[in-house]
Amino acid sequence: MPGRRFRGLELLLLLLATGASAIGFASLRWAGGAPPWRPEALWPAGLLLGVALTVHVGLTLSRRPADEVLLPLVVTLIGLGLVLAQRLGGDDLLRRQALWLTIGGALLTLLLFAPHLLFFSKRFQFTWAALGLLLVALTAVFGEGPGPGAPKLALSIGPLTFQPAEPLKLLLVLFFAGYLADTQAVLLRTPLRWGGTLPYVLPLLLMLSLGVALLILQRDLGTAILLFGSFILLLYLATAQWLYPLAGLGGVAAAIWLSLRIVPLVQQRVSIWLDPWSQASDRGYQVVQGFIAIASGGLLGRGLGQGMPDVVPAAHTDFVFAAIAEELGLLGAAAVLCAYLLLVHRGFRIALDARHSYARFLAAGSIIVIGLQALIILGGNLGLLPLTGLTLPFLSYGGSSLITNMVLVGLLLTASRPETAPAVVPRPARPRLETQTTLTTRGQGAA
Repeated sequence: MPGRRFRGLELLLLLLATGASAIGFASLRWAGGAPPWRPEALWPAGLLLGVALTVHVGLTLSRRPADEVLLPLVVTLIGLGLVLAQRLGGDDLLRRQALWLTIGGALLTLLLFAPHLLFFSKRFQFTWAALGLLLVALTAVFGEGPGPGAPKLALSIGPLTFQPAEPLKLLLVLFFAGYLADTQAVLLRTPLRWGGTLPYVLPLLLMLSLGVALLILQRDLGTAILLFGSFILLLYLATAQWLYPLAGLGGVAAAIWLSLRIVPLVQQRVSIWLDPWSQASDRGYQVVQGFIAIASGGLLGRGLGQGMPDVVPAAHTDFVFAAIAEELGLLGAAAVLCAYLLLVHRGFRIALDARHSYARFLAAGSIIVIGLQALIILGGNLGLLPLTGLTLPFLSYGGSSLITNMVLVGLLLTASRPETAPAVVPRPARPRLETQTTLTTRGQGAA
């Protein structure tokens, strides 16, 4: 049945989200001594509103009851990310992030108008995985890093430069969702032993092992941890077997133990994590400055444009949460955490309500990748985990990251629409009728 044509709650929340972004840009102008409400200062909020309304119109024209809270949450985070891009990198960084936002919004809208492309893409699940691994392998050979001796994380194709590890997340989500949708029934009824479920899990393990090995070769340890954790969680959701996450934790512990002995970068990151203060003038400088920025924010923060978050190296990518805590305080940082928690909650609700297993695993895989990535980088900023080099979804600067995460949101919105699933034929009630007939016959015989 068609859903409501008018999505009033979503429209109201989108206007509030973009209005908050406009206030943020005006605050930056006011802090710099410039007129706060000049039109040229508010164009990023106008662009954000245009992208949000385009997606909103696409959802409205579809006349399907897609989730009305998910998109405003994402727009709120993106709006704050645009404000932070100007605060930490100036107009040049803001313009580049605005370009990535426009591209990501166009791809998201395309998914809404072509939902059946998702089920068509299910046929090429191994192709997506192979393409992602090929991109990462090419980056390991022909890639480039930010400096001499730095990890090769970017790949240039003509004027375009991107990080293949970001689309790899998307491509492996497509692969995991398609493969688990095909094999879930077998995994559920097959005994959990060497000759039982193992042959069905081996293709997943093979693809994952290749991806993680290539990422470790590139020294992109954060993405390797993210992919491994996402795979373990998805496998557990498909099978409800505790052995898989326990085995995953054992594998992570073994990998960490081995990496601490053979990978100098891991040794350095763990050393900084355990005691950054003894290296405050050298390797631990970034972490220590991030801690100082978070602590100096207090309850309400110093105000946008009033702090010194740019003292933290790479604050626009690695430590954007520290900038939020310094200038918006504990309340602002808590609001960001609540936004991520609500986003994860809505994503899992979409997965639970999906009618088809492929849509269910697509939604679950997408929100697991977003939520787990946010958890890893937030833990690194707060000193709970070692730094991994990941970006905070929707908030950190990064074209590859923003576009990939917006496509993942498109998968979530498409999976929440019932028409994306094939028609479900109800099972006949024959077993119930047979049981009733048998009971009647037995009763008559007894009488």
